[in-house]
Amino acid sequence: MRGANLSGSVLFSANLSNADLSGADLRGADLRGATLTGATWEDANIEATNLLGAVGLPATIATPDRLYAWGLAEAQRGNLQGAVDNYNQALSQKPDLAHAVLARGVARFRLGDRSGAMEDAKAAEQLYLSQGNSQGQEISTQFSQGLEAMQEAEDKQKRRESGGGGGNFLGFLGSIAGLLLQFVSPGLRIP
Repeated sequence: MRGANLSGSVLFSANLSNADLSGADLRGADLRGATLTGATWEDANIEATNLLGAVGLPATIATPDRLYAWGLAEAQRGNLQGAVDNYNQALSQKPDLAHAVLARGVARFRLGDRSGAMEDAKAAEQLYLSQGNSQGQEISTQFSQGLEAMQEAEDKQKRRESGGGGGNFLGFLGSIAGLLLQFVSPGLRIP
């Protein structure tokens, strides 16, 4: 496949293990879920290529920014565990990627992991603070405060069996998803 014109091709879940994709034109190709272990990518054009869920991507292609963007795409599709997996991969390469920490916290909350969500919200808040990103810090602070308020409301409800809050926080949580899209690096697109 060296130098092949594969632009726009559909190679969904294809087994391309050890394929020589050197110089190939893969612009806009669909390689979702493809197995790419050992493939050679030198000078391949992967602009707008959908590599979501592809296995065996080298670190030069599966960059932290791309993994973060793929995580957002998975979250938008409702695949929250897939989103967390992408965020984890991004953070294994770049532990100070505050956007991925915050996004993972939102996904964890939606998966019912409140303690993990709170841990991520606090970690994101500290990362944003250290990076001088006041907008990110404010969003993560509001997220952690919302989690705390929700927990307090549930505790009160359990004690008094009176109606509890949480509705305003859930609306805020929905708005975070849109804000996270602002943190995608220019030139990357959400598949």
